[in-house]
Amino acid sequence: MRKRQPRDTVIRDSLIDSFCYLPLEDILRSERVSKEWQRAARSNKVWTVQCEKLWHDKEYVPNSIRKLKERSARQAYVQSIKDSNRQWMTLEELTTFQWRFRFKESAGSHWMQIDPYWSHDHKSSKIAQTIIRKFEKNGTLKRLDDLEAMRMFESTVSATTTDDDDNNEMENSSSSSSSSSSSSSPPSGFMWKIKETAANGLVKCIQVNHFPSYVASRHPKNWGFIMQSCWVLLTSFPMPAQGHDELLDDNKLAVSVDDQLDEVQRYNYGFAPVGGGDVNRVMMPTLLTTTAITIAT
Repeated sequence: MRKRQPRDTVIRDSLIDSFCYLPLEDILRSERVSKEWQRAARSNKVWTVQCEKLWHDKEYVPNSIRKLKERSARQAYVQSIKDSNRQWMTLEELTTFQWRFRFKESAGSHWMQIDPYWSHDHKSSKIAQTIIRKFEKNGTLKRLDDLEAMRMFESTVSATTTDDDDNNEMENSSSSSSSSSSSSSPPSGFMWKIKETAANGLVKCIQVNHFPSYVASRHPKNWGFIMQSCWVLLTSFPMPAQGHDELLDDNKLAVSVDDQLDEVQRYNYGFAPVGGGDVNRVMMPTLLTTTAITIAT
């Protein structure tokens, strides 16, 4: 004969099971009803469900936070919200992601014609076919896709980076359309380096060879990372095909030719314009507009 559970345990388990079906706002309100309800509402089972709901469409939640869910799902939920506001990457993240690459329209028609994002038919897929690159810790770039696009150009690129006295100073540059270029490819000629870091060491901006710098930011909805210059866009997640993510449309992206005019002129003409410039001013604004919900810790 099965041993009967204590009445209090049955009530608590029933509360927990019920709370698993509630939206977040109701769970938080339930915590204020009584100590018994608070214990049930703060159970790991309830908050594991909340984490799964929150994270199901997110491209990136740090592994440390996902592991925290096993011990304290409520804390993991809170930490993931805080982390989603972090706009810059660790070096480990930068060099671990597989970056999808495309040109912006501002790069000009020549580059768009050889870019699979623009030239391939993606009508049957929500994900675009793109060049894929990986930033290696030794400062080289590795090509991970098997597309032929741009390989001839990449084989001719000189593996030289901009000569700067200060590794954290960024020169500004940008041009109208004509020649532009992008972040990288196989270890044949593309090299990258950090151009600017935050006080806590997070990477704010990098540069590939002498091309306009890539400014880092976070996608406000899927929490993946983005890098962009006035000519190119890279995503740390599979890049949506045209029309499937308006936040990644060129007219919604923040870094323009005007923002990086100095760097573009330096790239195209080999000199810095009078007055110089400081790319540190090119910052990707935070687009996050999620409703603030206070969760006591």
